[in-house]
This record gives sequence, structure tokens and C-alpha cells, in this order.
Amino acid sequence: MVKYGNMSFNCSPHPLKVNNIYMYNKIKWSVKERNMGERLLTKVREYKHLYNYSVNLSFEKNQLVITETLKYYVKKALLYKYTYYVASLASLLLNFTIPVINQIDWLENRVIITIISSVTALITSTIGLMGLKDKWYRSRTAAENIKSECIKFNACIGIYEDEDVKRKEKNLILNFESIINQDKVLWKEELNISNISKVHDENKK
Repeated sequence: MVKYGNMSFNCSPHPLKVNNIYMYNKIKWSVKERNMGERLLTKVREYKHLYNYSVNLSFEKNQLVITETLKYYVKKALLYKYTYYVASLASLLLNFTIPVINQIDWLENRVIITIISSVTALITSTIGLMGLKDKWYRSRTAAENIKSECIKFNACIGIYEDEDVKRKEKNLILNFESIINQDKVLWKEELNISNISKVHDENKK
């Protein structure tokens, strides 16, 4: 048992001395880790360590922009990933129940099967219309590309071997902007494809 002020924490059995706020936060974090699920813990750890990618930048504003952009893309990727998997699993399970219900002698069989088929079609159409898988891939790709540039910057590899700190940071920011612009181009292409599909469907009608 480790005590800090009026609070106590169940940590490792060996004695710990809490001398400052940093140690208190460290112990507090370790207690939270033990109570979280493995997937949630992985997500929280990823958020926690995103700052490390930009920690060597000399300008605080550049650090903040890169870190917050990374958080944005990681959150988007996780959101689209879990939404895609949940929606796909729901559609799969609903399709699986149709032949089972069909074998049961109920008067309401047709009504139930019709409802399930409609819901399944709605889920499948929503997955395709929103492009969840593509958005997940696009967001994760942007996040990983930014991480890659930051790692090269921190390790002084390639174009970041320059000893001039300002020039190094300038190259990093230019590459960072290039990655963002690539994502914008893909987003615009996705919108154009969606608009073309809508116009094509309207012409068919």
C-alpha cells in the first residue's frame, strides 16, 4: 500500500517513496492500467506517447500542431475501424439468423425475416455509403506517415541529417504539410466519386 496525502494505492509489494507530483501521477497511471481492458489500454497508451514523436522540435507551436494532428488521425482511424467491425459483425449475425428463423414454425416468420433483411441491407448500404473501411485506411496511413517523418527527424536520417536545426524543422513541416495535402486530395476524390455515383443513379431513374 502506497499513501500520498489522504489517498492510498494498491501497487507493487515493494516499498515506494512518493517524493513529488511526478511520482504520484506515475503511480496513479499504473493503478488505472490494471483496471482497464487490454484494447482500451492500448488506445490510451498510443495517445499518451504521441507527444514523443514531436518532443525534439524546438518550437512549441510546431510540437502542438503535430501532436494534435496525430491524435486527430489516430482517433479517426480507431473510430472508423471499430464502427466498421461492429457494423460488419452485426450484418453477419443478422444474416445468420434468417435461415434459423426460417426453420421455426412461427406465423410471424415472414414479418421477422423481412425486418431482419431490411436492417441487414441498411447496415450493408451504410458501410458502403460511408466508406468506413477506406476512411479507416486513409486516416491510419496519414498517422503512420507522420510518425515515420517524426522518427526520421528524431534519428537524423536522410534529409534530416542537416546540423541546422531550423532547416531540419522546416523540412519536417514541409513533409508534414505534404502528407496532410495528400489526405485532402484523397478526400476530394472520394467526394467526387460519391457525387458521380449519385448523378448516375438519378439518371437511371
